[in-house]
Amino acid sequence: MYKAEYSEKSTVVGILTRAYADNKGPNLIIKQDAKREYRLAKLVEYIFELCFAFGEVFLSQDKKSCALILYPEKRKGLKSIIIDFKIIVQCIGLRKLKSVLFAEIARKKIRPKTPISYLWQIAVVPEYQQKGLGSILMEKVTQYSFSQQRPLYFEAVIPQNVEWYKKLGFTVYQEADLNCKVFFLKKDIPA
Repeated sequence: MYKAEYSEKSTVVGILTRAYADNKGPNLIIKQDAKREYRLAKLVEYIFELCFAFGEVFLSQDKKSCALILYPEKRKGLKSIIIDFKIIVQCIGLRKLKSVLFAEIARKKIRPKTPISYLWQIAVVPEYQQKGLGSILMEKVTQYSFSQQRPLYFEAVIPQNVEWYKKLGFTVYQEADLNCKVFFLKKDIPA
């Protein structure tokens, strides 16, 4: 695993777009119409931009998987507002804006206020899934987060994935209904 350069944005966007084509979470946010694939790519670009500006973006050496971390306490200022505005216009639209904002406000209330690594996305290209690459990447992301003295937090909407995360040592610390059932997971720094 290594920190991606900005020039590798299209590689990261490609991995995430392919991996999340049928994922329930991202598809709740974007309008389901003829431009769905375009909107999904724009949503992934948004996540990349935020994590690159206010966190870190990682790629596996073989470029078959990626992980995007956000440091929530660093996300502020005009740059964050501009990135948010672009996603509203390009992807969410005004109709879904209210429900997306409601869900995001609820998420922020649940997440801890102390410095954390928020794992916004982790993905493996579809043809390489179920081969252990995700587990390897998750372990490296966890080790990296701990080396930065930050516990690792994230959310999941697919119950089967929650079981996988539990096998990797994560715990569910809360559940909420935010347009769908959301599982809030964490892994604390070992004592």
